[in-house]
Amino acid sequence: MNVNSRLFCISTLTILAISCSDDDTITPNAAATNNTITDIDGNNYEIVEIGTQKWLNQNLKTTKLNDGVELILNEGDDDMGFLNYSWYENNEGFGDNLGAIYHQSVITTGKICPLGWRVPSDSDWFELETFLGITDPASTGFRGDSASYKLKESNSTFWDESNQYSTDQYGFRARGGGIRNNRLVNQISNYFDGIMEYTYYYTSTKGDSNSNGYWLRGLSDDQGGIFRTEPSWYFNPYGEMTISAYIRCVEDN
Repeated sequence: MNVNSRLFCISTLTILAISCSDDDTITPNAAATNNTITDIDGNNYEIVEIGTQKWLNQNLKTTKLNDGVELILNEGDDDMGFLNYSWYENNEGFGDNLGAIYHQSVITTGKICPLGWRVPSDSDWFELETFLGITDPASTGFRGDSASYKLKESNSTFWDESNQYSTDQYGFRARGGGIRNNRLVNQISNYFDGIMEYTYYYTSTKGDSNSNGYWLRGLSDDQGGIFRTEPSWYFNPYGEMTISAYIRCVEDN
């Protein structure tokens, strides 16, 4: 199966098991240092500098907004709704290593990241991508030949064997967390797809198409580029958002 069909056409994927060593597990509530930030749930994240930006080196996993408002755990067959989140395969154990999957409504609150941090805009990603050597960041599709290698974790625990060139040069630790599908055109209901093969991140920038969605970034196990797509890709003809994705926070400066 080619990368476009693997990454952007939804196919059923059954995950039997993932075995993680102690060294691979991100432990929440670790002692904070000057190089970490803590969310309202007590989860700690390391801060990494890439160019002039500061990023968290894990996907967000909070279950509350930073003002204490509780998000709604969706672990059933209903579509993801307002202020919903879920864990991959409805298994909270995946959250320790992959983070939470969020409905895009959490972005509109402006309160999902820890205080002093924000969901990165399309322009924030442009800056990161330019630093990584992408010369046409405003184009769509895969851009750059090796930019994602510098962001993806280099061990094979959270990527399949195709991820052989990654160096994680800056400690970003991108992992193949897949997505949650909400509703396809053929009305197949919720399922999860793509673990160890790809991951998607929200931006806070509304798309150019006639939809209510946000630009996304995607990383694939066997691609060196960073994928950029507008929201029309993940809305079906009924105006329903078809996927939910991860959030990686950048410092608000």
